[in-house]
Amino acid sequence: MGEEAAVAAGMPFRGPLPYGATGFPRRAAGALPSVAPGEFRAVLHHAARAAGGRLLATTERVHPLTYHHALISDRQGDHTVLGHCHLRWIAFADGVAEVHREEFAAPPSWAAAFGHGGFAVLSRETLRLDLDRAGRDALTPFEWREARYHGTRTLGGAVFNRWD
Repeated sequence: MGEEAAVAAGMPFRGPLPYGATGFPRRAAGALPSVAPGEFRAVLHHAARAAGGRLLATTERVHPLTYHHALISDRQGDHTVLGHCHLRWIAFADGVAEVHREEFAAPPSWAAAFGHGGFAVLSRETLRLDLDRAGRDALTPFEWREARYHGTRTLGGAVFNRWD
């Protein structure tokens, strides 16, 4: 799958996950990238308008989470939105974000609005991809150990995590 096709399929990477995806720094790589909470809030407001709904709540990431989370309400109900704190990635989760583990939801039709703010929405299929299918090069050996320790089995669980 080519890079453009991977992005179109909701997978903004091919091969190893980009630096910062699991929230662990690497000695030689420098500081982790960062997505400002204000950028996440701004794109949430845009998406809520596109949904014909409203932003009910937003919570900034607290260590060890790798994501901010929010709740957008529209005519179909409430949608839990996860915004990665190191990469411009969005995911939708089933249920309440505070208890999120690996329960990902399909993005609603209005999720394309996040692209206008430069964020990529990860598909449910990508997030539920088994870590073994993602490939051995997807994670560093340390990240693989953490995933096994925490019982994480999916790519989404490795990226949107609360590992310490």
